[in-house]
Amino acid sequence: MHYARDPLSVHDLPVDAHMLIALRAPRPLFITSGLAERGESWVDPAGMWAAFAEAQAAWEIYGAATPRTPMPVAESREHMPFPLGWYQHGEGHVPWPAYDEFYDHAERFAGQ
Repeated sequence: MHYARDPLSVHDLPVDAHMLIALRAPRPLFITSGLAERGESWVDPAGMWAAFAEAQAAWEIYGAATPRTPMPVAESREHMPFPLGWYQHGEGHVPWPAYDEFYDHAERFAGQ
């Protein structure tokens, strides 16, 4: 509750999302987002992609890096074959449009 009360806010947190993602390296991690254009304020794919991109350095240390590219278009599977996987589905703030991709990623890296 420390950061939920004035005068502190989430902007005062001592860590950022990319740091938390990097803690998972080099183990597999699948990150998915929906489309902000679906009219829901809960979806921030650009911010999630920025955290994903910054965390890639941790996987590079272990030789398991995802290629550094601009944010792919929605429903692109170009970052699926890597331990740090990214997929943006075509819906809003819901997980189930990416279940198949999640299971594919999990199966590909099972036991790692």
